[in-house]
Amino acid sequence: MDDAAGRRGRWRRAKSPPTPGLVAVTRGAWAGFVVLFFGDLATLYRGRGSGLVLYWVAALGYAVAGHRAAAASPGAWRVAARDGAVAAVCAYALTVPLRVESHSGVSALGTALAVAVAAAVGAGAAAIAGRAGRPQPGAAVAAGGGTGATQAAPGAAAPDDAAVPPAAPRAATAAVAGGAPVSVAGRWPVVRELLVLPDGRRLQWIAAGPPDGLPLVFHHASPGSAGAWRGAVGAAAGRGLRLVTYSRPGYAASTACPDRRVVDTAADVAALLDALGAERFATVGWAGGAAHALACAARLGDRCEAAAVIAALAPRLAFGHGWFDGMHPDAADELHLAVRGRAPLSDALGAVAGALAGASTDRVADAMEGGLAEVDQRALAGPFADYLAATIRAGVAAGVDGWVDDHLAAAGAWGFDLVEVGVPVRVVVGADDRVAPPAHSRWLAKRLPAARLEVVAGGGHLSVVATAVADFAGELAAEAGR
Repeated sequence: MDDAAGRRGRWRRAKSPPTPGLVAVTRGAWAGFVVLFFGDLATLYRGRGSGLVLYWVAALGYAVAGHRAAAASPGAWRVAARDGAVAAVCAYALTVPLRVESHSGVSALGTALAVAVAAAVGAGAAAIAGRAGRPQPGAAVAAGGGTGATQAAPGAAAPDDAAVPPAAPRAATAAVAGGAPVSVAGRWPVVRELLVLPDGRRLQWIAAGPPDGLPLVFHHASPGSAGAWRGAVGAAAGRGLRLVTYSRPGYAASTACPDRRVVDTAADVAALLDALGAERFATVGWAGGAAHALACAARLGDRCEAAAVIAALAPRLAFGHGWFDGMHPDAADELHLAVRGRAPLSDALGAVAGALAGASTDRVADAMEGGLAEVDQRALAGPFADYLAATIRAGVAAGVDGWVDDHLAAAGAWGFDLVEVGVPVRVVVGADDRVAPPAHSRWLAKRLPAARLEVVAGGGHLSVVATAVADFAGELAAEAGR
């Protein structure tokens, strides 16, 4: 996938998502308006007792809608009822003195002031209830901004089809921002969120599977974004694991981080794990994500149980002469440009991204086929192809910063030494991989302290992924007695 050579087209930049504060105020204002409107009608025609009842009913209805993301978790209705009741009582108590009664029973000035108060009360109640910064297991944050599924991943397939697009207390230095719909892949809730990192950047992430399961952090290929196909979710969840994936900086809704190194991903993943309340994890990286999985295993070794890398490239500077040998020309050309620097690489990938951002699954598959073995071309069909197309479209919709930085990081100094990886590492590669030649995986396996190499006969760059993820999940489950 890292060699995705596409047709030239106009580069389209996606609109920036609304800020969390704006979304919170907007939702609060609508809630206040709905509550006051129905409450005032009831007060006018039925007396204040009926008004209070309808205040509660209207606020409860809004809370249910706001908490629809948590509908798959057992306590969703209880949480909705609690927050709705709090919002209704606060709004009623604080807005009654502000309303100036007229012969019609409704004052425009009083209602406007009441809506403003209700917006503030709604945001405060959400924070007090822990909805803004302390998401519950399996539930998305109900208040706040961020991007929804269609904003963060334009064109992504619905979770009940092929692709799944997009906890304990968060770390003190990180905050979860943004509420987004939760869908269900099979019977497991799928949560899509934005994590605000200590330096202010946003990190888009998705989790699917049992909320109390060991996180299996998946690092996507280049280009790509946070997403998972049903096969991966099922392979992990069926073994008691929770599949967690994120968009690296510059992809989809994740803020770009120019000149990032491979090792820098470890800090982002640590913040994500803290936000999930997960002390331990396992990790798997595919293609352009493989190096990032190794970085997490190296720098988060006290938390990482095991790692797997699929179709990995070795570090160019350490590998030395012959790093490009065996690569398809399309894949090698991109990385040659990365060695030359940002400007030529950005120009080349920008032309490709313009065609990929709005392309259908078939068009994305056609753009990729040039550098793939025949077995991979056959794999570019059905649910897996839909997943690839959806995550690629989302990844490049806002530009090529993530793609460019991925290649620059892969071709540059990774920022850590392989001997730092002390956990068991499964190294998987297809014997016919023309994007990440098997020589790279063999080189890695010889230098990782606890590696086990698996060369799949007849396998390519894409065809080995699903089986490798399932096998790794099975190993983790067996070792943990799940």
